[in-house]
Amino acid sequence: MRKIVSILLLSLSIITLIACTKNKQQSLDGEYYWISSERNELAFTIKGDNASIEHGEANSFTINKKRIRSN
Repeated sequence: MRKIVSILLLSLSIITLIACTKNKQQSLDGEYYWISSERNELAFTIKGDNASIEHGEANSFTINKKRIRSN
C-alpha cells in the first residue's frame, strides 16, 4: 500500500514539474498603468522586445529575456 501511494505521489510530482517548466517564455506584452489615489494613467507599453514609456523619466527601454534594462 505504501509503495502504491509513494508511486502515485511521485508521478503527480513529476507531472506537475513537467507542466510548470514547459511555459518558460512568458510574454510581458501589454499596457501597464500607474494606479494611485490621485491618478490612473498609462505608464508604459511593451511590444515584443521594445517598450515605450508614456510617463516617466526615460523615453523607452529594451527587454532582455532575463532582465529589463532602462535606456
